[in-house]
Amino acid sequence: MSNLYKKPRLEWLDSLRGLAILFLIVIHYIGALESRDLLPSILVEYIQAIFRVATPLFITVFGFTIAYTYWGKVNSIQSFKALIAWSLRRLPKVLLAREVIVIIYSIAHQEQLDTLIETLLYSRFSIAGEILTFYFLAIFVTPYVLIAVYYVNSKIVIMVSSFLYLTAYLIGSFFGPSSEVMLLRLFFYDVYPFFPFFYCAIVGMLLAKLYVYLGSEKERFLVFFIISSILVLTGLSYFNSLTIDVLSSLAVAKFKAPPHPAYLSLYIGMSIMLALALAYVTEKGLIPIFVHRILSVLGRNSLTAYVLHYTLHFTPLISLYLIDKKSTLIELVSFISILLFCYCYILIKDIKDIKE
Repeated sequence: MSNLYKKPRLEWLDSLRGLAILFLIVIHYIGALESRDLLPSILVEYIQAIFRVATPLFITVFGFTIAYTYWGKVNSIQSFKALIAWSLRRLPKVLLAREVIVIIYSIAHQEQLDTLIETLLYSRFSIAGEILTFYFLAIFVTPYVLIAVYYVNSKIVIMVSSFLYLTAYLIGSFFGPSSEVMLLRLFFYDVYPFFPFFYCAIVGMLLAKLYVYLGSEKERFLVFFIISSILVLTGLSYFNSLTIDVLSSLAVAKFKAPPHPAYLSLYIGMSIMLALALAYVTEKGLIPIFVHRILSVLGRNSLTAYVLHYTLHFTPLISLYLIDKKSTLIELVSFISILLFCYCYILIKDIKDIKE
């Protein structure tokens, strides 16, 4: 199968990862804008509800990217070993990134310093950056899952992975927040429980497989639009039966831990729609060049961008250091300054990596 298809480079894929990073930044800091009366509460609620797509989007794109990138390359023992080598090279970087975030967050929120060592040693979960623990496990198992996605009938993969997701969801729902067992929280319940959320990565891999098999761009657009529409409508309909106030429930991520089927259906559907929209405007040249470049740079350096965005937590400390009290203006200027500095650093790193 692999020898019959030569993959073109997808210009929009890096941009899509960059967009997911921007959504994560927004969702992490939109509450600060509301608390300083810079945005009305109702607008914040809409933004939070929509931008909660960030986590399912990033994980789904992760699965799609890996499956698409290695399409046709994993067809021998040697190539499979190369995929495992990729996985093993990434693991220490992800683990180190998690520890760096823990330290940054503890410095910015000094009440966390008392439990810093425990958090670094995984005796307790971190308030910030714990999604990287999910990625550590995801990257570790991806080579083996990818082989199944490539060579097993997609219907079987969907049935097995859906069964495993529902089982994991039920386990997480049963134990809930009262469970303090680290492994249970890590795999089934916590904010980024591995087994339920890895379902997004498998969906991404299957979407990549479908993308390769579909013949034309029009066919791809039609099929993916139908899939995304069904998922979004199913998720919204399910939410309407679960809660009276769907918007507020989505805004506060009420059904995220563990991720409810309605949550995944809605946000995976939205993720596909975002990918379709971004692919269309990119391929038609409708997206401004500077926007495309910014998103692409962030997408190619997603781990670095994710780590550095936590330095934005220092903005209140800068205000206190300069005038010994909180100042919305100083915090806003500091926020923008740190954001620009982080992007410049990422841009320089990206240029260096391309040259090498």
